[in-house]
Amino acid sequence: MGDKSTDASLNLVKQANELFRQGLYADASIVYQKAAKIYGDSHFKANLLLCEKWQQSNPADAGSEHSTKAPPMLVSDGSGLSVEEQLAKTQELLEHYFRESEQYRHKLTDITS
Repeated sequence: MGDKSTDASLNLVKQANELFRQGLYADASIVYQKAAKIYGDSHFKANLLLCEKWQQSNPADAGSEHSTKAPPMLVSDGSGLSVEEQLAKTQELLEHYFRESEQYRHKLTDITS
């Protein structure tokens, strides 16, 4: 599908998302910061803010490998989807647009070389 660096970068984002889902906000933040260095802060600003918010909400669990607290519930967007469904859809869209942007980047590189 893509080159190895693109696949590795996608794995980095998936790893950060999984850490976040597990309540390991400090660890997730570190991995999101690595991804931000590769693709720019603007792409991960919301992720980093959410990690910070939930670390503050659960200071005893922030960074704990065995965190038992789930993130606070998000306000419904009125779509009728559960938070988990919203997050899954958001992740799906993030990965779709990431792959699309990589394709455009490669095309642009081909055009300008």
